[in-house]
Amino acid sequence: MNFQKYTQKSAEAVNSAQRLAEEYGNQQIEQIHLLRALLTQEEGLARELFASCGADADGVAKAALAEVERLPKVSGSDTHYASRALENALNGAEDIAEKMRDEYVSVEHLLLSLVKNADKTVSALFSRFGIEENRLLSALKSCSKSTATILWSWQSSKSSIRS
Repeated sequence: MNFQKYTQKSAEAVNSAQRLAEEYGNQQIEQIHLLRALLTQEEGLARELFASCGADADGVAKAALAEVERLPKVSGSDTHYASRALENALNGAEDIAEKMRDEYVSVEHLLLSLVKNADKTVSALFSRFGIEENRLLSALKSCSKSTATILWSWQSSKSSIRS
């Protein structure tokens, strides 16, 4: 993972995920921490995209926090580390950015990777709220013209991968 290649918003989300894990006494930083961080960003795109998918963004954020609260707690340790599932999602976001020929990993890349590489907890939450890759891609397309370029690049890269 090369955090030098993350946009300000995506780097903030990763840092917020770490702070959330620390706050709740979770030694491992999980995908659910990142999802919650993305959904609580000021002027964040994740809420807008989830709403465009027809998902209750507030409901997803509350459910994500409930899952964080259920995670094992460790006291007396200042060491926090990314779980393998979170590493997979972050590496996946970098791969998506590269396939889209984007120089930096953005929030969109993180969200697409979370959907594609969701662990059991995040997958169940996405399923519960009807968040799917195709719906997220459609939401990206409707957000803005520049995001439509992201969508086109993503779909083109998926087609070339299948070939």
